[in-house]
Amino acid sequence: MPKGKRWHAVNIAPLKHYAEPRFPTRRIIDEHPELLALVPKRWRRNPVVLAALTGVCLLLATAKSQADTKAKPSTVSRVAPIFQHGDGRGAFGCVAASPPVFLSEDEARAVIMDEAKKAGIHFAPDAETLPSVAVPSVSRYGFSEDSEEARRTGKRIENRRTHTEPLTLDGTDSRRKVSYEFVSQADFAEWERRERWRISTVSDFDILGAARVVRTGLEAAKPEGTVAVFYDPAAKQPSAKVLPPPYPYKGVPLTQQEIRENQEVWGNAAKALAREDLRKQVQDFIKWLKAQGVI
Repeated sequence: MPKGKRWHAVNIAPLKHYAEPRFPTRRIIDEHPELLALVPKRWRRNPVVLAALTGVCLLLATAKSQADTKAKPSTVSRVAPIFQHGDGRGAFGCVAASPPVFLSEDEARAVIMDEAKKAGIHFAPDAETLPSVAVPSVSRYGFSEDSEEARRTGKRIENRRTHTEPLTLDGTDSRRKVSYEFVSQADFAEWERRERWRISTVSDFDILGAARVVRTGLEAAKPEGTVAVFYDPAAKQPSAKVLPPPYPYKGVPLTQQEIRENQEVWGNAAKALAREDLRKQVQDFIKWLKAQGVI
């Protein structure tokens, strides 16, 4: 202890009341940022004070920006590419030697949900509706601006005409924010825009082309999370070398009962091929999700 000095015990206690500061606090600056523009003239003439004030303002602005970023995280929106397995196109009519077999919505949902569960994804059906999505305006008879252009140029052109409507996604896992839309023959029929007095003996269903348009519409709509677009493979009936023909073939007589039975066998075989192609689409989507770090 220095000579001539005496130490006195001091009791330290917290302040119960603080005097209101005579300068703008951070809370006031946050609520009234326009005050930062009110700098006294004498401060403006002092470069040291002005530099210090500028630094404080920058710190406050940075802190507020970081707080806003944490409070409002950016929304992630991903639309997976279409994983092509199956032609997704078929025709009925006088030139259709091997017409396609389509899956029902329930048959497709069973395949998709079964494969997704293996990766820990559980889709709830029809759980999310997007208010506005561009979907294709299709025509089974080929009477459209696109088909006319295709006839002129000799090139196949995907249907580009669209209309906007609400779209209820076929399945959603809300916990993982993963959804899917399956483009079916029923969807094609719902989106069809028929023109009066224009019919044909041939009906052409371009399911894959419609799925591509839906994917483009989903990209523009930017739904939250991750969305996949699957499509009906529109599998063709197997070769007559594999199964008995569903109609009199090379002089082989068939009764009506035999024709019906053979048609059922062919239809079941084609649906088995369609389910396998759809399963491959889902498997590729799962691989893509893992590569994206979603699961």
